Amino acid sequence: MKLLLDFEPCKECKEMMNELSSPEMIFGDEKTRIDVSAKFLRHLTYNHNEVVQAVMEDLPKQKKDQEQQKEKKEEITKETAEKMLEAIQQKEKELQEKLQKKKVKGKRVNVLKDW
Repeated sequence: MKLLLDFEPCKECKEMMNELSSPEMIFGDEKTRIDVSAKFLRHLTYNHNEVVQAVMEDLPKQKKDQEQQKEKKEEITKETAEKMLEAIQQKEKELQEKLQKKKVKGKRVNVLKDW
């Protein structure tokens, strides 16, 4: 999940953002990245109420958007359903015709009755 925030970073924020985006940090070990990221998030949480407020407002919107996108992916459009139905009906028709051709018509046989 990505969250874009529009706020004026303080001096400490700028320093931490520079540290987080430095090549040493990007290619450094994961534990160090996690620790510095956590430090930055703590700083944002305790020193920038506008950031916390923006996150609290945006988070439900993002979750709702994700759920709607998931539902759209799972839905079949009416056109797709109709095309699928037509294809199934065509297959059924072909199968019935094939079965009709295979049916052997019986011949009439005259049976002589000896009573």
